[in-house]
Amino acid sequence: HKVQSKILDCAWSFDGVHLALAHESGDVSLFNSTENKVIASIYKCDAPVCCVEWSSKHEVVFGSKKCLSFYDIVEMVFKSEDIGFTPFSIQHSGGFLVISGFGGCTIKSTNATDITKIAGENIWSSCCSPNGDMLVVGTEAGAVVVNNIDYSKNPNFAIELFIQLNRWDQARELAEKTGCLDIRTLGKRQAEWALQIKDINLAKSAYLESHDYVSVIELLRTNREKYGNWETEILEIVRISGSQKEVLAAAIEVFVQGGDYHHLAQLYIFTKDYNKLLQLHIEHRNWKEADKILDEQKDLLDGGGSLARAKILVMQGQFLQAFDFYLDAGRLDMARKIMIELSTSAAERNEYNNASHYLWILAKALRERAVVLTDDVSDLIKRSECYYLYNRVFLSCTEPFVAFHPEALLNAAALLYNNCVHYGRYGCVGISITNVLSTLAKQASTLDANYTVKLCFDKLKEHQIPPPFPQVLSDSNKKSLIDNSDVLPVCYRCGSENGLIQKNSTDNQCIDCGHPFLRCFLNFDVLPLVEFEPETGILDDEAMDLIVNQECLKQSNVMFDDCIVQSLDDVHQTAGEVIFKPIVVDRNVLASLDRVDVFVISAKTKANIAEDEKTVGKRCRFFKNLLPEIGIALCPQCDHFFHEEDFEFAVLRDSGCPFCQCNIIGQNYGHA
Repeated sequence: HKVQSKILDCAWSFDGVHLALAHESGDVSLFNSTENKVIASIYKCDAPVCCVEWSSKHEVVFGSKKCLSFYDIVEMVFKSEDIGFTPFSIQHSGGFLVISGFGGCTIKSTNATDITKIAGENIWSSCCSPNGDMLVVGTEAGAVVVNNIDYSKNPNFAIELFIQLNRWDQARELAEKTGCLDIRTLGKRQAEWALQIKDINLAKSAYLESHDYVSVIELLRTNREKYGNWETEILEIVRISGSQKEVLAAAIEVFVQGGDYHHLAQLYIFTKDYNKLLQLHIEHRNWKEADKILDEQKDLLDGGGSLARAKILVMQGQFLQAFDFYLDAGRLDMARKIMIELSTSAAERNEYNNASHYLWILAKALRERAVVLTDDVSDLIKRSECYYLYNRVFLSCTEPFVAFHPEALLNAAALLYNNCVHYGRYGCVGISITNVLSTLAKQASTLDANYTVKLCFDKLKEHQIPPPFPQVLSDSNKKSLIDNSDVLPVCYRCGSENGLIQKNSTDNQCIDCGHPFLRCFLNFDVLPLVEFEPETGILDDEAMDLIVNQECLKQSNVMFDDCIVQSLDDVHQTAGEVIFKPIVVDRNVLASLDRVDVFVISAKTKANIAEDEKTVGKRCRFFKNLLPEIGIALCPQCDHFFHEEDFEFAVLRDSGCPFCQCNIIGQNYGHA
């Protein structure tokens, strides 16, 4: 075979198929032994090519000028690197190349990465021993230098070298064997390299092999347009990871950001996180699936699913049912919030009976659980009573054809003004001071309570409200400014008359002895009831036994009257503000009482709903009917007193208590 220029060096490929030829003309050509001809000229320059060698099965390496060049005969990729001297000899030995020439001898990796430099003088030739542990070089001075090749045994350096050579499998194998580099870190570096060359699949494989599942999920998210089933792959990655916390969080974040409700539900099903699955169905108003989870997975849900069911009911507008489930879940704050909002909304719609009832339901629930919140149970009861009273007042102002007994309406308006409006103790949305004072003035005029009429109009002037009934004021001015004693509340403990509008008292109680006025909650007149308590050392159960014991001699009211007189003496001896204290009775007095005349309010919780919890304490409250001929009933649910006949009629008519609406048919009406 003829060639056009002198051949300076040649080298066979590893498989013996190709012979690389280095020409003095600057060409590098390939001779194919199979075809028995020169098949290609792979390089051409203006300087002689002094040496040629194969660095791998398909890559030729050759030297010209001060460059070392590489050519892949399969990929047909050419690259060149400046080595600082003209190479005369290239030797391949195992995993590295030995390059020598004018300027020294250096060892490089098969992809031209520097490993070490052997000599700095001119080297005409070099050769490695077959086992690769010695390197012999011939110098320009005529010397032969033998170098021992020893390995540093530095795995970190070796791993870094493998990384530079992109020999990732060997780097991972050495990292796993020596533990010098975290596999996840290595996988991340390989993935970053793969992303640089835009090989997404290789990057994903690198992350998977290093168990960096979070990065795989992020890779799928950012390149989801290249994967038709990327959501399914994410679910599979979660499964492979064993539902690791950080992997699960990453998958959830991807589905949430993408609004992928379906796959997010599948994820929760796979991880058996039924609480979050239930919350997901609730947020998307998938009531059918939510109810299914509540029924089938009740034992696995927080609080038995009561909180979730409450949220569902709220979103469906079923607030009263939601209230019960909030209580079951122990979320008294949410239960309180929902009932306060219901009550306020009802008051704004002028549905004052409903507003009262919602507050009562809340107070009852809190009382049963003995919980003290921002508004205590007693205040909630009072606010409920205010709405109950104002419903009468409002109807009398807006419904002219609804008939009310004047005295009942007078008592309701006076009680409401004293408790709610005048002292501002129980702020209630929707209650109009104009309506309250106008109703009170009108009914007071009808019943000849002229002094009260004047007080009402004075109060209206204080609030800069024009008098609604000028004729009423004119008529009352023509009469004496005193109130008809028949309409004034009388204290059955001390016998004192009290004004309809109280000036000094801060509650519904006698201004002389401090005894609370116990009213019928239908017509609101004062009932002949006096509160007493057993003396210290007598427990409630013993007191009850003494009262109900029929063998004891019942001595009417004689002994009890003596106790009243004694209690009044104690009141008059108290200096300053009147502080109410129940009448204290001993065992003899208790035994003398007729059980029919005694009413008992049990201490239902530690936070009793007594009007003054500090003075009444945690014991039962006892009341004596001083006029047995007047029948009295006590609702066992809300602890309000009524005239017995009126109460029974209302219960039969409405199937419940007029105030709390509880069904109490067949229950004891509070007698001991």
